[in-house]
Amino acid sequence: LLLSKYGFFDYKDYIDYQGEDYFSLAHIILMIILTALLIMLTILLRKTKEKNIKIFLKIISITMICLEIFKISWETYFDIKLGHGFNYDGLLPLYTCSMFMYVLPFAAFSKNKKIQNIAYAFLTTISVFGGLTNFYLLQILHTYPLFTYATFASLFYHFMMSFTGLLILATKTYTLRLKDIVIGWIPVLIFSLI
Repeated sequence: LLLSKYGFFDYKDYIDYQGEDYFSLAHIILMIILTALLIMLTILLRKTKEKNIKIFLKIISITMICLEIFKISWETYFDIKLGHGFNYDGLLPLYTCSMFMYVLPFAAFSKNKKIQNIAYAFLTTISVFGGLTNFYLLQILHTYPLFTYATFASLFYHFMMSFTGLLILATKTYTLRLKDIVIGWIPVLIFSLI
């Protein structure tokens, strides 16, 4: 059930995997456990002081960037070793979900309240929605088995997208207003123009 015949760091070109873990029993059990964890952590940490939320945002900003660099290095090593060269299409963090990694430092480090509020609007709307969507509809399971590094990196990333936004809301670090749904799209618009 929960054991995999593949190694944790196995690369996609070395395995014979056809996406069979997508919505498997193990996938569903893991989603239930992680959903419970997401809810419990948000409830347990809801009284965290804003000063500590700022520290959390700074730590998670740096952590997410470091993890992305490691993931790109890991994939690039195998792509080059197998003669594919650098995978520009699949590796560069130019997806909508990648915006979490780019917007988070503005929430964590910016002294400009307007910029910080735009970052908060994004993190508490689009980031939560996008994180939960790819958290449950885990597309990487079409390429990698459930218990592999690539899948866990994706799960952690999307979990943190959701958790960070929910924690900001639960702690009242930022109060979401109806207009924030529109304001949250500003980073998406800027990102799409670049």
